[in-house]
Amino acid sequence: LWALTRDGQLDAYEVKEGSFKRLSSFRYKDPLSDFFYINHQIIGITSARQLFNINGDMKKTDLALLGFDVKDIGFYKNSYIIAWASKGYSVYDHDFKPSDFLENEMAPMKYMKITSISSAKDEILWCGTDGSGMIRISQEEKKFGLVTRFDQSNYSNIKQVRSFCEVNGNLWLGTKGNGIVVLNNFSITTGKSSGDQLYQAPLDLN
Repeated sequence: LWALTRDGQLDAYEVKEGSFKRLSSFRYKDPLSDFFYINHQIIGITSARQLFNINGDMKKTDLALLGFDVKDIGFYKNSYIIAWASKGYSVYDHDFKPSDFLENEMAPMKYMKITSISSAKDEILWCGTDGSGMIRISQEEKKFGLVTRFDQSNYSNIKQVRSFCEVNGNLWLGTKGNGIVVLNNFSITTGKSSGDQLYQAPLDLN
């Protein structure tokens, strides 16, 4: 288990005898603001927007100095897609050098606010957005698929997706203002589902 402390320190824990025991700690010269587990490695970001990774011995390697705050990072086809906290994105190659990979496929998302990024086993990239629903990206002829099909009329205004995940073949969407939406038997090929469910939440899902 990895945990980021309030003062910007990254701690590693293991479960031992029914409780968590801290194994090691990592501290950069600047406090850490966030971290991600991507492509079998820990990637951290400091308050000064320095991007780095650390290995199992807690040794760091600086990767890039970023110009904007980061919302999420995804890994797709040996490339890293960084969603900026304000809007838009950037793509980097495996060595974190700027890349034009997916330049045409993701061009319409340049001014969108991307909230989450995840890649699927079938080489499809999924992006949750604030205001444009969930977008499916691939290098096929049909590059974009916007999830807008809901059987119930009260689902029609769901466009602000905060987070999403697959659970037993169903797609779970955490939304802003509409609680949790479950798309049962969701098909990544057709973008259709059956027997959708809505769980209202007392507060917005951040």
